[in-house]
Amino acid sequence: MRLVFATTLAASGYIHAQLYIDGYRIIHVNGPLFLLQAGVAFAVATAVPRRDQPSATRPLHLCTSAPDR
Repeated sequence: MRLVFATTLAASGYIHAQLYIDGYRIIHVNGPLFLLQAGVAFAVATAVPRRDQPSATRPLHLCTSAPDR
């Protein structure tokens, strides 16, 4: 599932990078945001499959150890 998520993020980053290159860079505010989104998408897409901690998918209260009463 993480690989599918990382693949879709990378595809989204690629699409935003292409849109930026193809002409969105001339838009004053939104153009650089397309480039920023592409970079963040690629960074997160490379980090997601490397995360091997199963606690990342569990709710926080299940990960913390509280004393039994």
